[in-house]
Amino acid sequence: MAFEADRIDDAMKQGWSVMAVGEAEGVVDAAGKQRLDAVARSMPWAGGDRTHWMKITPIRITGRRVVQP
Repeated sequence: MAFEADRIDDAMKQGWSVMAVGEAEGVVDAAGKQRLDAVARSMPWAGGDRTHWMKITPIRITGRRVVQP
């Protein structure tokens, strides 16, 4: 599985991008799901309830910073 997170600041003409690639598995234990629900910092853009959590064991992590020369 691949997971990518990006941040772009148009006003400052800078940003970053990070990608983690690895094996994914579902979080099935109740305590793990509760912990993730408590620390989640964002809500799905599409709305609605989300009850399934996945975790990635990364094999490779890459990233880059984007800045105006």
